[in-house]
Amino acid sequence: MDGFVLYLLGRRLMKLGEDAIPEGGFHGLPASARAILFDVIEHPGSSIGDITERTGFLQSQVSGAVARFRAEGVTIAHSRFLACDRAEIDRGLLRRFGPPESAPDRPPLHIVVASQVVEQSLDVDFDLMVTDLAPVDLLLQRMGRLHRHTRSRPTAVSSPRCAIVGVEDWAAEPARAHPGSRRVYGEHLLLRAAALVIDRDERGCPPSRFRNSAYSS
Repeated sequence: MDGFVLYLLGRRLMKLGEDAIPEGGFHGLPASARAILFDVIEHPGSSIGDITERTGFLQSQVSGAVARFRAEGVTIAHSRFLACDRAEIDRGLLRRFGPPESAPDRPPLHIVVASQVVEQSLDVDFDLMVTDLAPVDLLLQRMGRLHRHTRSRPTAVSSPRCAIVGVEDWAAEPARAHPGSRRVYGEHLLLRAAALVIDRDERGCPPSRFRNSAYSS
């Protein structure tokens, strides 16, 4: 799959997400709140001060927008929260997105902006996923949170779809991950992961073989 096709796939996934949003949804957010939301999605480990510095909005605006996101259907999950706060966030995720028998509060619309904390520790189940490029074993862990359980889903997300983003240019040779990801995972593993996914819109081989091919010399 070339870079242009990947771009179209990403646009298609965003459109699917928009189609799944009930009437009203997030389209009614003011421009400042949308800008803050996009910043949170781009930098999920940020504090209120970090967001304020990057966006240029007043701290009170940022705090108010984050509170509104939580009220209207956005959960932010990362390891920088205090242990007590993170435990409460985890319980909320399980209550909304856990197995059907233990998730009575699954909402019609909710966005979870999460770091690596959801890769392994939580039995959660999402309808649609967008993830930065990562080493293949971590991509598989993340995709394992996509349509994890059998349940009724909106038509627009009835099939599992995951868009892999966080690459400077998919059409480049090689396709390099963004600098932040390279600092975390190193260049080599990300180049191997990109080589495995760049020309595929489906991945059907056994996960162990897929993983081993990324780590072989």
